[in-house]
Amino acid sequence: RDGIKISTVHKAGFLPFLPNEENQKLYKLVCQAGAAMNLEVPCINVRGAADAGITSCAGVPTICGMGVVGGNLHIPSELVKASLVERTKLLAIATIMANETYD
Repeated sequence: RDGIKISTVHKAGFLPFLPNEENQKLYKLVCQAGAAMNLEVPCINVRGAADAGITSCAGVPTICGMGVVGGNLHIPSELVKASLVERTKLLAIATIMANETYD
C-alpha cells in the first residue's frame, strides 16, 4: 500500500572467505598432507560467502571445502563422490601436522 515503509535493523548473511597469508600457510600444510597420501589438493576459489568466512575474517587460519568431493553444489543435481575415507585421512594427517606447526 502507499505510505507503508519497511526497513531492517539487522544485517544477515555470511562474510566472504578471503584468502590471506595465514590461510595460504594452512593450505600449504594441507597440500603437504595430501602429498604424503599421493593426493593432489587443488585450490579452487569459488567467489562467494561461506561460513568459513566468519573464522577467516576473525584471523583464524581457515580452509574452506575440506568435506567430501562432489559437484553441482546447492542445486538439485548436487552429487557426492565416494571420498569420505580419503578426506578423513587427509584431515587427520593435516591435523597432526598443524599440531606440530602451530603453537
